[in-house]
Amino acid sequence: MVRLTSTQWGKVLYELTKDVKSNSKELDRAIALFGDMLQKNYVLKRIDAIIEAYEAYAKKQAGVKELVITAARKLNVDEIKDIEKHFGDTVESTVVVDPGIIGGVVVRNGNVILNGSIANQLEQLKHSL
Repeated sequence: MVRLTSTQWGKVLYELTKDVKSNSKELDRAIALFGDMLQKNYVLKRIDAIIEAYEAYAKKQAGVKELVITAARKLNVDEIKDIEKHFGDTVESTVVVDPGIIGGVVVRNGNVILNGSIANQLEQLKHSL
């Protein structure tokens, strides 16, 4: 028997529901079928991770970019929007405050990290001297 990861189960749920109208009996049947599949494969205990994987995969399929913006201080809405506009129209951001970066921002978009922090610039200067 092949055991699927939570990420794979999330993709299965996406494929089962992607073309189904919300609030329909067809969606109810798809969810019930998926629940049965989880139960038969003894993975119901992983439902939280599966739903998280489903949400991440659905956002990726919809072209939503998820950013994590780290700043030394709390950013206002305009500053956040100014950063987001460089990544397209469909962006969701999480802002983290970390005084340790001294100033500037670090933006993570998936596996890509753009580090414009003062701490990073000081570290690069230290290595060049």
